[in-house]
Amino acid sequence: QLAYGNKEKRFPAWLDKWLLSRKQLGLLTFAIALFHVFSTLVLMSPGYYKSWFHPTKIIVSANRNQTEVIVPHSVMTIKG
Repeated sequence: QLAYGNKEKRFPAWLDKWLLSRKQLGLLTFAIALFHVFSTLVLMSPGYYKSWFHPTKIIVSANRNQTEVIVPHSVMTIKG
């Protein structure tokens, strides 16, 4: 700005208005995102929708020394 000599010149009115309102828009978006996160955590908890979450009990005998990957398809995950 100093090289071009426009240090004191303001932006166009539409751009100045947008730049001044950008912070409020960001804060509003952040508040909406926080509300979405908290409401998702509350609504997706097992306490509210027990029919979506099926408890799985896996018993492995102590004398087995193998690694098995078990993926239960009936359990609701964060992916849906």
